[in-house]
Amino acid sequence: MMDDINELRNIASDKITKNKEYEKNRYDQKVKEYKFVEGNRVLRAIEQQNSKFDPIWEGPFKILRAIGKGAYLICDYSGNQDSVNGDRLKHYNESGVMIPEISNSGLRPTLKRFREAKRFERDYRI
Repeated sequence: MMDDINELRNIASDKITKNKEYEKNRYDQKVKEYKFVEGNRVLRAIEQQNSKFDPIWEGPFKILRAIGKGAYLICDYSGNQDSVNGDRLKHYNESGVMIPEISNSGLRPTLKRFREAKRFERDYRI
């Protein structure tokens, strides 16, 4: 009985090793080598999005230096630094005609005041 258990363990260990080699070969065939040099401007992938309409990339960031094994040290305009793997970065293509980002944070209080004024008028018949 103990021989059967040991034999099953050896078979399972061999299968696990073969599967790891297979997965490594598959990954190595599909992976792209990312080459960024110091001074490049890049976008960083956002790790978690709350909805499908949230942006996928944030940035731009500047490459400060390569750390090693595909990792890079990046910084934003404020000087905040972060280390990121190259597979989470992509080149930033700056356009000559940039579209300004529109923030709607200032609209909500106005809309709320407008609704409150309408309710006040409706309730007190002004």
